Amino acid sequence: MNGQTTAPLSDERLAQLAALVVATVGGPWLYDETDREVTTEHGVAVAEVPLVADGELIAETPVAVAELLAEVQQLRASVAELEGRPSRADVLREAADHLSGACLHHNPDLDEGWPDCPCEYADDIRRLANLAEGATR
Repeated sequence: MNGQTTAPLSDERLAQLAALVVATVGGPWLYDETDREVTTEHGVAVAEVPLVADGELIAETPVAVAELLAEVQQLRASVAELEGRPSRADVLREAADHLSGACLHHNPDLDEGWPDCPCEYADDIRRLANLAEGATR
């Protein structure tokens, strides 16, 4: 790689790459070091390539690009699923609210709850939530 960083691929760019893969002559492609050319499995020449590494890369490209596109789709779906979940900090805050909300000392009108005040524990959990939130920024 040349050390350049790139922006994430847009959906449009991914579609362009997928269309290119679909439009290629069927694979798999092979690199023949003797003839220095990339061919289809049926012997149709795709490109003349003098360097072995370049020829092997070109021969692998249609399959590799298709695999990478599938991987991008799977990873994007995983990210979308994870982004829909509450953060660790949110879960901790919810637990703290549950504890303090069930404190009979501070909520005497409750029919059931914690007879010993858990509010100190709830405060500690909120501090942990703040630490967790700071760690993910």
